[in-house]
Amino acid sequence: MTSHRIPMSIAAGVLLAIGSLGFSQMVIASEAEEKALSEKPFNSVTKGVVTHIRIQTSGHEYGPPDDRLDAEVIVHLDSTPDDAYGLRMHEGVAPATQAMIELLRESYFRQMPVEIFHTKLPGKKNHTVIWVESEQ
Repeated sequence: MTSHRIPMSIAAGVLLAIGSLGFSQMVIASEAEEKALSEKPFNSVTKGVVTHIRIQTSGHEYGPPDDRLDAEVIVHLDSTPDDAYGLRMHEGVAPATQAMIELLRESYFRQMPVEIFHTKLPGKKNHTVIWVESEQ
């Protein structure tokens, strides 16, 4: 017997389609389970022009206590002015990290858009950068 957990918020719309998908049993997730699923980190892409760059020494965090960003390079984009994106340099500067920093710096001075792929937690405004891309 196959069992699938479906959040309550989408369960009603799924009930009609269940038979055609071949599921033999459906378990509705509790509100607590649904909340836990919605709080898991996920990856996201944000595109915009860098409006602010902050470079700080290791050990200085950024943001409020419940949304801290442990990073040495912090940037803000015009498309999401309340969010911050951080790059860690704790272990030293890897060539890829240095290239991302240079690309963000160039984007800032030339006002050219970048795409930032980052981790995101629902309800949080500070994110860790995974990669940076630019088209020109």
